[in-house]
Parts: sequence; C-alpha cells; structure tokens
Amino acid sequence: MGKAAFPMAFLVFSIPLPDAVVHFLETASRLGSTEVADVLFSAARAPVLRDGTIFRLPGIVLEVAQECSGIRSSYVLLITSLLVSHLFLKSSWRKFLLVAFVIPLGLIRNGFRIIVIGLLCINYGPHMIDSPIHHRGGPIFFGISLIPLFLLLWWLRRGERAKSPAPALD
Repeated sequence: MGKAAFPMAFLVFSIPLPDAVVHFLETASRLGSTEVADVLFSAARAPVLRDGTIFRLPGIVLEVAQECSGIRSSYVLLITSLLVSHLFLKSSWRKFLLVAFVIPLGLIRNGFRIIVIGLLCINYGPHMIDSPIHHRGGPIFFGISLIPLFLLLWWLRRGERAKSPAPALD
C-alpha cells in the first residue's frame, strides 16, 4: 500500500477544481503577475504608467485580464514539480523546496510574458498584441519556465548525492 500512496494521491489532479477556487487562484496569479511585470518594466526602463492591472504604454493600453493569469500552466508546472520531486529526490525538505519554487516561478514566467508582449508593442507596434506570441505563446513560456525548475532539481539532487555515504568496499 505504501508504494501505491503517491500514485493514488496523484489522482487528485484528475478532479476539477471548484469554480470559486479557480477564480481565487486566477485573481491571485493575475495580481502577482502584474506586480512582477511592473518590476520588470521598471528594470527595462520602459515608458509605462500602471493603474492596477492596466499598463499604459506608448501607443497601446494593456490590461492583464483574468484569462491572462497563467494559472493553467502554473498548475501543470505544479504537477510536474510534484512528479519529478517524487521520482528524483529523497529528502522531504528538498521535495518541498522544489514544489514551493513553482509559485514564484509561475509569477515570474507570466510577468515575463507580459513584459515581452508589452515591449513588442512598444518597439514594433500595437499590432503585436494580436501576434502569435500573445495568443499561442504559452507553451514557449512554459518551456522556458522548465529550465529554472530543472536546474533547481539538478542542484537539489546533486546535494543529496554529495551527502550520501560512499559504498563500502569489500
């Protein structure tokens, strides 16, 4: 029964989340992503005025809408982190760290996506809001977010191997 515990518990992800939970998570992700995008716009020294979830850029006004929250890709990132932590890590605290890393990673990924679209609109024109990078670029940004996740996994796994005792020689 112990060996089946993780696969059985993992089945919880096949149950749809209640609408109220989805709405809460979308709102939290939307607001968090907006904050990250604001920091990134400032770091890029982009000419932007922010009012809540609205960014006023030269030639265009962008609103981080509810459907732009990135919650679905963050959910997949959470599932991925749970699976790889179970398969490749032994220490509970390392597993927890990898899974918890998904929260800031998802916000940073989505904030980065917002700023990329915003900078494209500033530098190439407001028509970039209707570009494929906006409407179908989610998988690209998801793939990019896997890089830091797997780098952290590699680093945590390396730490476990460094602490494991060397096998005894007969």
